[in-house]
Amino acid sequence: MGSRRLARIALDATDAAWREDLRQRCESKEITTCRQLFELGPFALRHELDLLPAEAERLLDAVSDDVAPQPTTALEIKQRVEVNSLPTGLALIDRKLLGGIPARSVTEVVGAPGVGKTQFSMMLAVLALRQAASRAAADESYGVVYLDTEAGFRQERMMQMAGSLFPAVLAGAAQSLGSRLHYLSLSTTRALMEALEQLEGLIIEHGIRLVVLDSAAALVRKEYGRDALAERQRLLGQQASLLKRLAENFGIPVVVTNQMTTHRSELPATGEEPTEQLAAALGNTWAHAVNTRLELRRDADGHRELSITKSPVSSTLTIPVDLSTQGLVAVAASEEGA
Repeated sequence: MGSRRLARIALDATDAAWREDLRQRCESKEITTCRQLFELGPFALRHELDLLPAEAERLLDAVSDDVAPQPTTALEIKQRVEVNSLPTGLALIDRKLLGGIPARSVTEVVGAPGVGKTQFSMMLAVLALRQAASRAAADESYGVVYLDTEAGFRQERMMQMAGSLFPAVLAGAAQSLGSRLHYLSLSTTRALMEALEQLEGLIIEHGIRLVVLDSAAALVRKEYGRDALAERQRLLGQQASLLKRLAENFGIPVVVTNQMTTHRSELPATGEEPTEQLAAALGNTWAHAVNTRLELRRDADGHRELSITKSPVSSTLTIPVDLSTQGLVAVAASEEGA
């Protein structure tokens, strides 16, 4: 919460003049984040901002109240997640996840190259836009943010999915959906971090209902090798913290894709040869930050499968899937009893 910008803090909605005066004083001293404010403390604030003791305490209390997590009940959390979940259209997956991609948390889609992670992500963007369009008032803003670090996004493919998923939607309406997707192509970790730090304003201004990061692994693996593991983990921790904060603060789903890497087992005591297996990249720091993990892979016969491999609400589940004009779809046999 400390990195949250003061410009987004309500301070005191009952006293607009006091709020605006304080913001101007903070800006003049280059105090822009909550962390900077808290690090100064009441005595330094009085000096830096020319405040009376009571004013300094009032300012710190107001900011603390705004950024501190509010107490809630387990039932309230469950209800909010279910209402704001994003259905995938894969009936068994949605049922297990209590409605679909969960809101207020980070969902990871992991898989090998070419298995369909980006197409699944684009399909989720279309579904989120359509869901928002059906719920929003006529003059209400809504949108989706798509952060692309691998240059895999294709506008024409997304529009094909929209037309196939919702054939009753007129062409003009489909174009309107596409115009509400805020796409950012990012080629460095620095650019990605800057984009993540600015997302809060974009979410507020445009009513963003879903954030997609495709992918979390590409840039850090390209820029930071094994000799810079500590720096890589630090950056991943920052990215995860920002994404989780956005999901929780705004009650929206956040979806990230991740690559696979080869893990080599330790040499067995029996003297047998160590084995190698594919696993999600980025290590334990990232894995612990992810709330839900979906894995896309191919079975021994080359057919695609989608699995829930990590979830706070579901046991593991695997269903056969395929790619179509609609995006990722369940193979008919897997939906029996759904």
